[in-house]
Amino acid sequence: MQTQIAIVDSLSAPRNGQGLAPTAMTKLPIGAVRPSGWLKRQLEIELNGIPGQLWKYSPFLAEGNGWLEPEKTWPDVWAPGRPWEEQAYWFRTFVKVAVLTGDSGSLAVAERYLNAMYASIEPDGWFGPRFLKRFPSNDPADKGTLVDLWPYMVMFEGVLTWYEYTGEKRWLDMLHGFLRFCSSLSDNELIPDPGSRKFHWMIIIQDARACDFIPSIARVIELTGDDSLLELAHRIYRKWLGPTSEFMDTHTVNFAQMFAYEALYSRFSHQRWHRNSADYWYGQHMSVWGTLPRGAFCADENARAGCTDPRYATESCTWAEFTRSFNLLGELNAEPVWADRTEDVLFNHYPAAYTADMKGLHYLTACNQVMLDDYLTHNVNNLAHQFAYSATANRCCLHNAGLGWPLLAEYQMTATCDGGACAWLHGAYSAKLEVGPGRTPIEWTSSGEYPFRNRITFTLRSDADAVFPFYLRIPRWCAAPEVRLNGETLSAGAAAGKLVKIEREWRNGDRIELTLPPEISLAENPRCGGVTVDRGPFSYSLRIPEIRNEVVSSGSGETYKKSMWDEAAPADGSRWTELLPGGPWNYGLVPERGFEAEEHPLPDDFVFSWDKAPVTISATAKKIPAWKLQDHMCAPLQKSPVRSAEPEEKVTLIPLGCARLRLSVFPVIGDSPAANEWREVPETTSLKSRPARR
Repeated sequence: MQTQIAIVDSLSAPRNGQGLAPTAMTKLPIGAVRPSGWLKRQLEIELNGIPGQLWKYSPFLAEGNGWLEPEKTWPDVWAPGRPWEEQAYWFRTFVKVAVLTGDSGSLAVAERYLNAMYASIEPDGWFGPRFLKRFPSNDPADKGTLVDLWPYMVMFEGVLTWYEYTGEKRWLDMLHGFLRFCSSLSDNELIPDPGSRKFHWMIIIQDARACDFIPSIARVIELTGDDSLLELAHRIYRKWLGPTSEFMDTHTVNFAQMFAYEALYSRFSHQRWHRNSADYWYGQHMSVWGTLPRGAFCADENARAGCTDPRYATESCTWAEFTRSFNLLGELNAEPVWADRTEDVLFNHYPAAYTADMKGLHYLTACNQVMLDDYLTHNVNNLAHQFAYSATANRCCLHNAGLGWPLLAEYQMTATCDGGACAWLHGAYSAKLEVGPGRTPIEWTSSGEYPFRNRITFTLRSDADAVFPFYLRIPRWCAAPEVRLNGETLSAGAAAGKLVKIEREWRNGDRIELTLPPEISLAENPRCGGVTVDRGPFSYSLRIPEIRNEVVSSGSGETYKKSMWDEAAPADGSRWTELLPGGPWNYGLVPERGFEAEEHPLPDDFVFSWDKAPVTISATAKKIPAWKLQDHMCAPLQKSPVRSAEPEEKVTLIPLGCARLRLSVFPVIGDSPAANEWREVPETTSLKSRPARR
């Protein structure tokens, strides 16, 4: 057949009545997509960093924890090793990293956990920690117990990954049996109403996040054909707590999960408004808290009234949960905006949650964050160590935040409902799948250094010719993409933020070249007129040299500081890595002087680091002497334009993902009648005067 080209906004799978609605796009089984290039190296870094090594030292993952010894009981919920979300969070990432890297030792660790779960299966279908099956209600007036399903909502995803990897039916049977157990629970037992009984806060979590189970239930139905589980999904949706504010939920991680729930449930409900709700809630939340670069928002665990400046941050778990939600939403109708949003957070914010070697993690990442010190009372929601990096602190994020890179790897290429393939998240990889009416096995190889370079080449390997559609996602930032098939230019038209559909009889060796020319542009902050420099998939930050301090905190508010730990450090102290600025940061930009981009070789080790950035932009700036620190954070932005009598300087900007010390929303320097003088603010604000949690 002749090659046919079309531009499409999305895809729609054929409806199938009132059962489980199919998705337009499907993730390939883990291992079908094998990343190469920088992402392959990044997964190896992750294997040797916190996510891959945590099982060796986390007290939650110690020998005898509740998932390795399911029969064990626990005196209280805080006892070391007691089973809850920490093990499940860690496992769903760890098993992906183990499979994607092929590390035999890690695969053996994952298999040990799975075998312990399998050996614990009870006649009613329950598996895993019995402690969670009869959890104390924590109400002195109520001697009853309840079932805590929240950890299973997370653990299911790890077990499904292992099932995809091994193809062994027993893992699917184990999950299927557990869902039948859940179906047998009474309404009082299944996601009990926290308003009627005084449950521990850990139990309340399962009510707020109940619909995290929905995607796994859908997957088990697809694999088993058991439509009786449809009613379980309906029951869980009806039991879900639902929106807790006009912004869905002002808890950063709750929001990253919950805004997608009704859209994902639309596969069961067939309600159009359910499908559209994710767009509404995302827009509602971000219009207030998210007027920041590339999908960041201000909710340093919880959104606070008045805290919308770029110095306010996002919790590290959020990047992982956003990535999960965006990809699941993308499956519904293959709407490219969800892939754009995935790249926004993964390329611009997620890397800064960790040190470059992924051996340290911090709790909060902001768009303007010029100090990462171990100060205890930054102007944030929690008065604790929130900015400095640690290998042991930040309990939930420590176990959960590693999910981002594995999900990027898994979703680089997907299958489509019309028997085609979609290049969804760009990068270097090889992907094996079956296409066309005859389910012809093929392999696409993608090469290039995206997002640091703008050219991607796809090469087809196939033993037989096959007719199928191939979809190329064009990022919304690219106004003039170029597509070439076997050296011939294809006319794509206006395709920014859309899919280019190429349908033809494909042959072995067919080659597609996709060029995505980036342009430098300025994004304006609507609250203050500050600007962010954008180019391609990156926003850019001032390059601030890092001074690294290894610190021990005594726990009494005092800190022992030295370039390296020594015998004088308190024995019971907690260890942190500080990054302090090694140069000035208080600059405003002079945009009319223009910008110039320059590409540099990709480093062989840490591609997201301030001193090895593969792309830089030269800009003109002036210092603003009155702009100083407040509460060990950069003081809030004031309205632009801003006057400055300082001389013009050339400064270097780096991709936001390469910057841990970061300034990405700049004041604009000007001397028009509308220009303002920068006002100094107090160095500290009292705790009583700070905004409370919303």
